[in-house]
Amino acid sequence: MLASTARAAICALGALLLIAAPAPAAGFSKQTYRVAVTQPDEAGAPVAIDTDVYLPSTPPPPGGYPFVEVYHGGGSKKDNPFDAGYAQKFAENGYVSLLYSQRGHAGSDGQTAVAGPKEMRDLFDVTAWALGSWGIAPSHPDFHIDASRIGLSGFSQGGLHVNLGQAYQGDPALNPYAVHFVALEPSNTPDYVIDALMPNRVVKLSFVAGLIETYSPVNTIRPAPALPKILAALAADQPALLAGRKCDTTGHDTPTSSPLADLAARSVGCFADRITPPLLWAQSFDDGLFPAEMAIAMFHRLSNPDDRLYLNYGGHAAPSEDRALTDERLRVQLAFFDHVFTGATLTLPRVTYWTRDPSVVVPGDSNKYPRGAWFRQTSDDWPPADVRNAVYHLGADGRAVSGPATGGSLPLRPVSADLATDPVVASALSATPLGTSPAAPFTTPAASDVAASFTTPTFKVDHELSGAPVADLSWVPSSADSQLVLKVFDQGAGGASTLVTRGVAGVRDAAVGVAQRVRVQASDFSVLLRAGHRVLAVVTAGDVAYYKPYPGSAGGTLESGDASTLTLPLRTPSNVPPAADGSAQGAPGGGVERQARLRLRARPRVVRAGRRVRIVFTATVRGKRRARAVKGVTVRFAGRRGRTNAKGRAQLAVRLRRAGSYTARASKRGFAPGTARVRVRRRHSGSPRK
Repeated sequence: MLASTARAAICALGALLLIAAPAPAAGFSKQTYRVAVTQPDEAGAPVAIDTDVYLPSTPPPPGGYPFVEVYHGGGSKKDNPFDAGYAQKFAENGYVSLLYSQRGHAGSDGQTAVAGPKEMRDLFDVTAWALGSWGIAPSHPDFHIDASRIGLSGFSQGGLHVNLGQAYQGDPALNPYAVHFVALEPSNTPDYVIDALMPNRVVKLSFVAGLIETYSPVNTIRPAPALPKILAALAADQPALLAGRKCDTTGHDTPTSSPLADLAARSVGCFADRITPPLLWAQSFDDGLFPAEMAIAMFHRLSNPDDRLYLNYGGHAAPSEDRALTDERLRVQLAFFDHVFTGATLTLPRVTYWTRDPSVVVPGDSNKYPRGAWFRQTSDDWPPADVRNAVYHLGADGRAVSGPATGGSLPLRPVSADLATDPVVASALSATPLGTSPAAPFTTPAASDVAASFTTPTFKVDHELSGAPVADLSWVPSSADSQLVLKVFDQGAGGASTLVTRGVAGVRDAAVGVAQRVRVQASDFSVLLRAGHRVLAVVTAGDVAYYKPYPGSAGGTLESGDASTLTLPLRTPSNVPPAADGSAQGAPGGGVERQARLRLRARPRVVRAGRRVRIVFTATVRGKRRARAVKGVTVRFAGRRGRTNAKGRAQLAVRLRRAGSYTARASKRGFAPGTARVRVRRRHSGSPRK
């Protein structure tokens, strides 16, 4: 990578200039510096990094403040209110925080290669400067940082820096200072960059074009030569330019290196074994650039018991998040850092996920989610343990059924620009994630040869789709290269369709006219499918608004019937919010008492020896002026079922296979269900106990 010695680095870091020290505000002060780093720009000129340091107003603890470095997203800068707001909040809560403009951005010198070797060296240079503990003449007051308590936080490109900072901390060429990180909080960022930009051998055209614009000099971003080379290879869509193994980093970031090697060096998925500190990874279900499964896959590969996964909303190209989520996520991130840095008890479940409620309408052109469009849930893993895969056969009559389906051949041709005004195409290929569209004119697939649509039966009770929908399709290509796109919608009783998720598969060098199995997996998602709604699946031979078409693709024929299936990960929801329009939910005929929800209180009354424990619950109504007892509530806990007595109390004695966190669920006709979490752990005597 980069050849440099610690002594040379220390000398280069000595030249620093204090720019400004604004007056303290609300528990913190901010100081701005230009930090000279070791790596020159592309012409060999020295580089200084424009840096802000946020200091708590409280006296430093005996060992020094914990330290959090915040990294901004691509094309942004340190003054971005979102990232600067995080740095400020960390300082207000007792952390020294630091945020700088990446090289090639805003007031920092140099050119950007987006988390290239020079940016990684900058990360360690600036950290060493802030710590001032390697003989560097810092030219700044003592920040009183505890060098044993350093965490990293960032969104998007900033999340890339978080993960790669940890991945490269053991490389002495990049980190000659032996800087050590103890907590990581990446958000909305990739595991493998190539998969984010070119999923399943199909260029994500809309985002590659967006990246080219973001890192264009006209936006005051100064790109290094490696960056246009990578983007040009993706835009050209020439497989030979990206040939090789996904994690082969040999000779990366040189004029002759493979673009795939350059991307591998920026992919934390290639260095998963190095991600050992506790990690809280937040990812958005609706992120069109870095889909949720990227965080989920890494979460499953890591082994630290303190690792946490937070699946939220408001990702790239989606409407922005509600302020309630911003506050909630910040609270979670602070609690996670507090746990790692101070040993505070961490009550955060292993997986927190937000579920989309389509009864809260979001227009397709909306730039912000309204309150209530999503609601928060938790689980011990992802998908939740009680998800089951429901398999539907795709019939030529447009029905998706659990039994035998009508067979037939459905020709699909690629969508071209002259079809942009076609109402079926406009609905099927909408590029706006998660907007609710007016009633779409979906008829049977035979009515159009550009989209095949299939609807499940109407759900009689509420369901939750949590996981990745998968279409296994029998495909007869009409050309050597073709694409298949799956889009999944929630369709309400009135016909309004809400885009849930999508996926693509590229078929290269296929035998023309020969049937083959093609699996199209959509991105992981969580959505509430209310009673009276159904799932609409649309299959197309491309998506000109989202993916780059293959030159010369002629589409093909989709064989329907039992040859093609759709698998939906479904579960029975346990905590359904009232519908936004006040409509009924739950079992047919069970009306909802507006704003009335069951609440469970759980506490063990008696602890017996062995694995047996007696749990007592009380069910009350939440949302009334005064809580009251509810009779006749069915309570389920750890597989056991019982009913409350006249005072709303349920007493269940159960045998637990293991200590852990259990969910009690209560339901009553006419009320939204309620849940309670019960944590049972072993005493030294071997008895379970709360």
